[in-house]
Amino acid sequence: DVYKRQVKGDVGKAERDKLELQSQLGRAQVDIKDNRKRFSAYADEADELEKKLAGIVGGDRSDVRVFERSIILDIKETALFKKGTAELTKDGKDSLEELGELLLDMRERDVRVEGHTDDQPVKDKAKGFYTNWELGAARAMAVVRYFHDNAGIEPERLSSVSHGEFRPISRTDKTKNRRIDIVLQPKSLQKIED
Repeated sequence: DVYKRQVKGDVGKAERDKLELQSQLGRAQVDIKDNRKRFSAYADEADELEKKLAGIVGGDRSDVRVFERSIILDIKETALFKKGTAELTKDGKDSLEELGELLLDMRERDVRVEGHTDDQPVKDKAKGFYTNWELGAARAMAVVRYFHDNAGIEPERLSSVSHGEFRPISRTDKTKNRRIDIVLQPKSLQKIED
């Protein structure tokens, strides 16, 4: 008799667990559909940006990829800077001017500019860069300043970061590692408390 009650209790618990798991599975399937739709929308947006970026910077000097909810515009060093400097070239300024106009209209996205370098030590310390981190930081800031000062992008949407040589995308082609990544991410919400 005790054994039967225990078995009935175990069966009842198993049935409740089964219902809960089915409910969780249903919610997960809805989430997967929503995520596919969302990713598809990001992919479509990225495809459109890739076409525009290729027209602005040149298809061989830029790339676009999607990572989670962010769209990353990858621009090679040669499209913006002379090797080893953080000074924007005339072509670089022209490209950033057009790109800035495009980004200005994307108000639902924040703009994080990431500076990347190769792993070759900085040779000319007289330029003020003692490490690749400093060179990457100066380049990222040059782009941020240009977007703010010339394109009018709101400063609260802009940020910069330097990864130096520590996030390479190629082991064999160092030129791919010398780049600026412009990461377009969903606008962050900050609550200001007094």
